[in-house]
Amino acid sequence: MTEAFREPPHIIVEPGPEYADSTRRFQGIPGLERSTSGRLWATWYGGRGTSQDHLNHVLLARFTEEDVLALRAMSSTSALRLVVNQATGEPV
Repeated sequence: MTEAFREPPHIIVEPGPEYADSTRRFQGIPGLERSTSGRLWATWYGGRGTSQDHLNHVLLARFTEEDVLALRAMSSTSALRLVVNQATGEPV
């Protein structure tokens, strides 16, 4: 039995192209929050694999009101601010 859950996750503050929309085979479990200043924060679970495996990660994106009004928010990786990826290459 793996004990990958005991390892702290990797926090990626400058996500690269490997986390772009085009690389994800699925996404789900979304969350959305609005700050008092009007900024929107979105989070969701995604991955490049076909099931619950080491290729899954949690994404966090930030959108300004201008992003939302221009309908650029979900079509641009520039809004992506943070990725939480497990520390090991093992399935959890």
